[in-house]
Amino acid sequence: MSLFRRDYRQTRPKSKRSHLKNRLYSIGMFVFVVLSLSSGLGYRFYNQPKLDIDKIAPQTLTAPSSANVEDVKTTEERRREARSGASAVWVDDPVINEQIHQNLQQLFTKGNQIRENLGNFPFVKTSVLSTATQTYLRQAPEPQWQQVLRGLNKNSNLTGLNSAQQLAVKKLRTYRESNSSQAFAQLLKVIAQARQRYNISLKALSAMSKDNTQSVCTANARGISHQ
Repeated sequence: MSLFRRDYRQTRPKSKRSHLKNRLYSIGMFVFVVLSLSSGLGYRFYNQPKLDIDKIAPQTLTAPSSANVEDVKTTEERRREARSGASAVWVDDPVINEQIHQNLQQLFTKGNQIRENLGNFPFVKTSVLSTATQTYLRQAPEPQWQQVLRGLNKNSNLTGLNSAQQLAVKKLRTYRESNSSQAFAQLLKVIAQARQRYNISLKALSAMSKDNTQSVCTANARGISHQ
């Protein structure tokens, strides 16, 4: 028993040193982990400026001279708002208005003259020629009208004519067969006169449109020069 006690007493101090060493190691590891986490999580705050919006400066700084610094972002936003909210302002020019009024009156006068020169439509009764046939015969190009006249011959072939030409030839042949030669000749004369009036009116309308375009351009140029 005495031997056992002696051995126990000899090993006891060694156990205390080992336990103390383990505690120191644990504390050291804990401190190391805390420092590692602090450095990792707090790294992004190291270089942050001390001043920010709504913060009080730690010390008073006096600039050597005054300076104006443009807020580019706010300035551009204000300009964009001003452009979107601005409305166009039109200035009444009595001279230009009078010119426009005169041009309109001239257009109405010329339009009435063209309509009178064009004559009545339909130019013959629709029982003789349908409205569609009269429309085609009045505005058909001259080569097509000549083809219609040649198609009135009894032995002529209609295969080379379009549908409107064939219909016109058939209607004219039907009228010729049921009426006298004088009445048929008078019908052809009326058609020729209607075609002539239509072509004259068409040229007058084209000239009036060209003159009106030139007048508008002149008025616009004068309006720009007055601004």
